[in-house]
Amino acid sequence: LWSRGLGDVYKRQVYTLFMAKWFYFGQQNTTRREIVQKKPRIAVIGAGLGGAAAAALLEQAGFNVRVYEQAPAFSRLGAGIHLGPNVMKVMRSIGIEDELNRTGSHPDYWYSRDWKTGEIIAQIPLGDYALSHYGSSYLTVHRGDFHSLMIDAVSYTHLRAHETREDL
Repeated sequence: LWSRGLGDVYKRQVYTLFMAKWFYFGQQNTTRREIVQKKPRIAVIGAGLGGAAAAALLEQAGFNVRVYEQAPAFSRLGAGIHLGPNVMKVMRSIGIEDELNRTGSHPDYWYSRDWKTGEIIAQIPLGDYALSHYGSSYLTVHRGDFHSLMIDAVSYTHLRAHETREDL
């Protein structure tokens, strides 16, 4: 499973489950319980946001996961990152939604402005609107803080930092 971002975490989880069925069992009607009981080993290459999310969700599902990251350590890099309600629901599953809500900033609107005049072209409601209509908040958080929470959601015994794998 190669991680590239959070946008397709749900699809990636379903894809991973499908691939585990296909590789280990060769049949479509195998249940997740049967897969977990056979203890397939899953390698997640890269402990970025997507890799950490995939690993946390797979761990929660009972899979034997190892995360391989070539960086020797994680640092607080980046700037602000926007998390929409769909991503926040994934964070709820991982168990870090409440901390993200405490840490992040909750904008009331998303404004699109004319590049030359600054005139508002569009104003999209967020804040309370997102919470009431989509079932979760919309927020902006520092990428480093977000990544730290994601890494903390993965068991340290499953994380291999400063390691490259060419034999997987």
